[in-house]
Amino acid sequence: MLKDKLYYDGKFKSAVMAKANGMFSIIFRAVDQDNFYTFDCFKDDKQGFKRIRRFKNGVEKTLFKVDDGGFLLDTWYNVIVELTGYQITIRMDIEKKVEATIEELADMPVVATVGDGTFPGGSIGFAVNKLQGFYVDDIVVNPSECKKSVQENNPFVFMPKDCSRWSETFGTDINTQWDFSDPETSKQGPSTWKYSQRFSDYSNVVAQESKIFNPTQA
Repeated sequence: MLKDKLYYDGKFKSAVMAKANGMFSIIFRAVDQDNFYTFDCFKDDKQGFKRIRRFKNGVEKTLFKVDDGGFLLDTWYNVIVELTGYQITIRMDIEKKVEATIEELADMPVVATVGDGTFPGGSIGFAVNKLQGFYVDDIVVNPSECKKSVQENNPFVFMPKDCSRWSETFGTDINTQWDFSDPETSKQGPSTWKYSQRFSDYSNVVAQESKIFNPTQA
């Protein structure tokens, strides 16, 4: 999970690629390790799906799910998480241009959408389950314009505390920017999140290549 960041409305973009069956998750509005949303993409030899889940005090609830095959192996995808108040919208498509901007991807297909106001803000992150070989690049957070709302009495309208655009710059130590944790019930861990150089069309990526999985999660 990205350290020391608190985002409300805005757009969170990343480019992702999986080299094996399993599940990868894009985490958003993460308050802590027990309270957050995920956008999941799952694939095995029999099925695949996309879904949005909410974890509240560690209790999981599926808010949206579509059985569409999940994803293709060895294929880069652009994913944008759009957050506007209660509304959660996920756009996803096969990458056609390396490091395309959020504005250039504004017309990507919507693959998942739901309304839920449990967590109005939080940080971002990534997770894997039963997937050996997951890679992420071009991580950008573009918060909505930082201005005080005229709806002062509306408890669900917030002025972002961190209004600056953020992007991954791949420093020398991944632990400077990110916090990592594995579930106590995980097997074949630990996870091995790291910066990796010169992968595919990207000069740098965030990589996770261990066989870690959580038998309590599907």
